[in-house]
Amino acid sequence: MTTVYLPDAVYADGALKPGALLVSDDGVVLPASASREGARVVPMPGRVLLPGFVNGHSHAFQRIIRGRTEFLAAGHERDDFWSWREAMYAAATALDPEQLYAVSKQTFLELALAGVTTVGEFHYVHHQPDGTPYADEHELAKQVVRAARDVGLRIALLRVGYARAGFNVEPNPRQRRFLDPDVETLLRRTHELRAQLAKDPLVTVGLAPHSVRAVPRDWLEVIGRMWVDGPLHMHVAEQPAELRACGAEYGLRPVELLDEVGLLGPRF
Repeated sequence: MTTVYLPDAVYADGALKPGALLVSDDGVVLPASASREGARVVPMPGRVLLPGFVNGHSHAFQRIIRGRTEFLAAGHERDDFWSWREAMYAAATALDPEQLYAVSKQTFLELALAGVTTVGEFHYVHHQPDGTPYADEHELAKQVVRAARDVGLRIALLRVGYARAGFNVEPNPRQRRFLDPDVETLLRRTHELRAQLAKDPLVTVGLAPHSVRAVPRDWLEVIGRMWVDGPLHMHVAEQPAELRACGAEYGLRPVELLDEVGLLGPRF
């Protein structure tokens, strides 16, 4: 059954206009010219209808550290990105699939209540705590997608590629859940996840090389050639230390590097 919502105005084509919003029984917005015969009518006096907001870059699991890092720890004269990251690693290494689902659902519910209807989830917790894949390599990604769809959000699952701790940085055991062994595996897993989730029109799978510190140039070059469909998303430069490291490794700033390897464009 079609539902006809009758607010005072609807935001469309860049302006607020008198009108109605018609929605099919499966949640699809219909043209204003669609038949209203037998429709359910919902009066909404004193209200306007706006498009839902989009959260383009979410880390849902970090909901569990909210309020735990916005202070100066004992012995620290100042807090910074790196001290925050220690709390994030502790959370990332602790969650099992059901816990990840629960915290993601909490995050997405709060987004929905704030008017967000679409989320881009920058998802990088892929494997078991020791770094070995789950029997279903996509177990954790599917839990995040399930949480979003159970709440009613559209989701772009941005599957993150992570290769290393950084330029001339020793491997970090707390990043074991993030890592793919090579760029070919990253691409294979992302394509597989996309195929497995393709039936839901409200789910998109994109590829997200984490950053220039976590993904080396040879991976970025392959991604630039081989990832031809879907969104491409990235942390470009999170703090000044990343600018210095990129300059030391490549003689370029991050955006210059991404342009040189062919990543910048309409999908990025």
